[in-house]
This record gives sequence, structure tokens and C-alpha cells, in this order.
Amino acid sequence: MLHGPVNTWAEVNEQYTNVSLMITSKSIQEAANRMAYDPTRKSGIKKRIAGKGAGSARRFAAVFRQLYQTYDLRSMTSDQILELLPAEFDEYNPLAQEEE
Repeated sequence: MLHGPVNTWAEVNEQYTNVSLMITSKSIQEAANRMAYDPTRKSGIKKRIAGKGAGSARRFAAVFRQLYQTYDLRSMTSDQILELLPAEFDEYNPLAQEEE
């Protein structure tokens, strides 16, 4: 998430940091970064992840709130968190990409 100029704050960063329980957990931020980061793009962010649709950063925050009710996400690894995500995140989820 710290890719690029420090004076540029992408929408995806806003979504991944607007929930205090998310921003204070290394594994949750690692999972979010693994879904959003694309080293081949100048912006460093995958296309369409900053939108409002399925699998977007905005949806990740909403799904996080739902999963947090059942799972102790802050004590899980990023892989364990990524495994919990529904199919709508498959486009961005690196674990889903490995299965293809």
C-alpha cells in the first residue's frame, strides 16, 4: 500500500484503512495488500479493485466486518484470511489464482 509517491492516497488505501481493527492487524493488512498490489502497474494497484463491485476493496471492508463476528481474524495468517473470502474475491485473491 505504500507504493508510489507519498502524496498520493489511493481510494483502495482508504478502504483498507478505514476500519481500526483492520489497520492494526499485520495479517489483515498483508491479505489486503496481497489482493490489491500489482507490481507491473505504475500505480501499484490492480485494475478495478478500487471500485464498488464484487471483490473490491470496499467489499473487503464489508466482508471483514461480517467475518470478524465469527472468526478471530487478527490472530489468523493472511493465507487463512484469504481462504475465508467468498468467490466474489477470486479475481483479486492470490490463492484463487493459484488454483486455476
